[in-house]
Amino acid sequence: MIREMQENEIKTLSALWLNASLKAHAFIKADFWRKNQSLIETKYLPQSLTYVYTEHNCLKGFLSLSDHKEVAGLFVATSFQGQGIGSALMNFVQKRYPSLTLDVYAKNENAVRFYQKHNFRPIKTYIGDDTGAESIKMRWQKQCI
Repeated sequence: MIREMQENEIKTLSALWLNASLKAHAFIKADFWRKNQSLIETKYLPQSLTYVYTEHNCLKGFLSLSDHKEVAGLFVATSFQGQGIGSALMNFVQKRYPSLTLDVYAKNENAVRFYQKHNFRPIKTYIGDDTGAESIKMRWQKQCI
């Protein structure tokens, strides 16, 4: 089931975010992620519209939107990756919004392929101020039939 995040789930989602970030972004020092975990809990999750994927009362993933147009993050618990949870979350928001943008690390090739599969196209590449890693800004636009 996909639903909006409840405030009491922030700590659990923060831990999910940290574990998934460490796995997906081995090219960035682990300390970067650990230092930012408190911001996830106090700023990013509370200020975003976050949809969670739950099954049997277990939080398996989440997608956060900022300004109803920017995918601020899509994370699936490491033990549940590859089971279609990320696609379910992405399809959920793509049905509800006319266009979306996001930023993804170029070295996170699995994520880049995932977003391309969901019809996101690169707009530009840039070097992130916070990590110095190359990132890609991508955009998806709902197609009129």
